[in-house]
Amino acid sequence: MSTDSLSEIANAAASAAADALASLLDCRVGHADARGERLELAVLEDKIFPESGDRLAVFADLVGATRGLAGLAFTNDCARLMIARVVRDADGFGPREQSALREIGNIALSAACGAIASGSGGTVIPSVPRIGDDISEVLLIDEVLPGMHRLPVLVVEFDLECEDGPLGVTFVWVPEH
Repeated sequence: MSTDSLSEIANAAASAAADALASLLDCRVGHADARGERLELAVLEDKIFPESGDRLAVFADLVGATRGLAGLAFTNDCARLMIARVVRDADGFGPREQSALREIGNIALSAACGAIASGSGGTVIPSVPRIGDDISEVLLIDEVLPGMHRLPVLVVEFDLECEDGPLGVTFVWVPEH
């Protein structure tokens, strides 16, 4: 696939994920356009896990017409707000809250897979999502895609506008084609 095609599909997938999150969390997708870019794998860690150390990500492996990885990254505060909207009496990031965050990610990533499938002409299915605060916890590079360092990494940032304030989310797609 061409770079333009991959970027188009990444934007559609991020839009589908944003719509799913907005519906689930009773928010609106922000008015500003999503900000997309293509990165090298070597700089992805700095993008989604900056030195501040207050970020979480939910990633899944993709199988089907397009294989690869997809994920969502957000600040811990954003994760807390998302969890609080779906878990009564949420307290920190315990097992119950992590399960809820995985399910939120699963819903959004499943919507993104629908857009990826439409763009690639087949079915794309996500695995059970992984959650982590470190790139090695969510990408499983050697286990899933040994040649991943050669693959494109597409990143699209978008905002959700919720009554608690704006939530910034980063969508990541690493297609293996």
